[in-house]
Amino acid sequence: MYTDKNQSKMKTTSEYDAEYFNISKRCNELIAIHPDKAELYNNYIHRQKTDYDRLKANVTCSTMVVKYN
Repeated sequence: MYTDKNQSKMKTTSEYDAEYFNISKRCNELIAIHPDKAELYNNYIHRQKTDYDRLKANVTCSTMVVKYN
């Protein structure tokens, strides 16, 4: 098994939560500035929540090596 020393560490749940919080906070700031675009920002927040939930729970990494003759 090969381990890449330069490979970034896996993120913890709290790191994902912090990133999501920052995204949500910034979108809410933008909603206050641009209330006409509130639906756009709220949809983005919802999509990010879904993505972060998947990253925290449902992602499995794998590597495949294919030999070509």
